[in-house]
Amino acid sequence: MRMEHQTNASRGFTLIEMLAVLAIIVILIVVALPTVTSLTRSTGLQSGTRTIANTLSLARQTALTRGSRAAVVFIRDLTTSAQPVLGGDVSGLRYRTFAVIFSNTQTRAWEYVGKWETLPVGAVFLSGNQPGSLDYIASRTVPFPYSGGPDATLATVEFTQWGVAVEPTAARQYVTLGEGNVNNGGTTTTMTSANRSSVHFDNLVGRIWVAQP
Repeated sequence: MRMEHQTNASRGFTLIEMLAVLAIIVILIVVALPTVTSLTRSTGLQSGTRTIANTLSLARQTALTRGSRAAVVFIRDLTTSAQPVLGGDVSGLRYRTFAVIFSNTQTRAWEYVGKWETLPVGAVFLSGNQPGSLDYIASRTVPFPYSGGPDATLATVEFTQWGVAVEPTAARQYVTLGEGNVNNGGTTTTMTSANRSSVHFDNLVGRIWVAQP
């Protein structure tokens, strides 16, 4: 008769050993989660900064190509009259959403170049009456949220038909983004870290560049 011998290597894992492995996995996840979250926010800020720089460049190029004024408009403070147009609460759109518009040379009406875009999760525009904030740059009344729509006052970075930024002072010639959240009903933003970046535009040649504040 052939006898089979059961070795320690072939007996498999016991319940206690499996629970120990699961406990180690849970601990590793808990330890790594803050790092992953921070990395995600940082990546969102970098992506958002590149997008804003490209969007400003698109607006400037639109002004040059069409021979008319063009601008990037940002949703900052919208009145309740704008909410039915958007189909509900607009608080989640404030300090995160933007689009490119241009002035039609025939009708003089402002029209949208493309769709509205939103910053990645975890990235917001600075709020408050301070340089780099959406509350600090100029405002313009334009159709919202589409060409021919009802008027709304939006934060605006505008370029002339020669591609020159309209903002008159250096303190108002950049937009700051940071890692943070929109709060207080969408009326302000809270920066959750010191990690920020600014997209600058000058009013001489319209040059656009990214810098750390």
